[in-house]
Amino acid sequence: MDLSKYAALSDFLSNSWSDVVSGFWKKYPNPYSTHVLTEDVLERKLLANGRLYTRRLLSKTNPLPAWGSMVFKSNMKSMVHIVEESVVDPAEQKMTVYTWNTSYVNMMDVQERLTIAPTSDPSVTEVRREGWVDSSLTGFRRVLRQFGITRWRSNAKKAFLGYQTVMNGAGDSSNRHIKERAMDSIKEAKDKAKLKAINIASMTKIVTDKSL
Repeated sequence: MDLSKYAALSDFLSNSWSDVVSGFWKKYPNPYSTHVLTEDVLERKLLANGRLYTRRLLSKTNPLPAWGSMVFKSNMKSMVHIVEESVVDPAEQKMTVYTWNTSYVNMMDVQERLTIAPTSDPSVTEVRREGWVDSSLTGFRRVLRQFGITRWRSNAKKAFLGYQTVMNGAGDSSNRHIKERAMDSIKEAKDKAKLKAINIASMTKIVTDKSL
């Protein structure tokens, strides 16, 4: 029996589907995503029927809550790695993105499916997120699942606000400030992430019932 926590959120952008898909690749940085340190393309290729497949590796900060630092090791790294696989289908006007963490999976396994599709109004696009959170840590499964899905909802809302900011073109000056302020730490984290990219990518797992 699947005991993982599930949640879904749907939001709408007042932009065409093609513009929203184009904006997807320009989401970072934005004022709501200062926790995103790096994004690197590992693979990109054309599939049948003109679909575009992309695999990326993202690194993000993910600090433990106050109660977590009392339960788990205080020296746990605050940076986690996320694998992202996406398929853009121009013919069907649909973009599907799957993400999952490769760090601390036993403690918390977080998987997400993002679907970008047009509505009946061609000037409005739906952005739907679905999240699954699970844990295999004996004694903490229930609390970690609940904490994980609560954090996922919060992060999903921030992610949409960041997406909306980029689509509205309102984040340019803030983005420059963020880039300048974080340049040193981002460069260091990016160098480390690239060294591990190949090994991490080879460890990625297939998301059950959510295959491309």
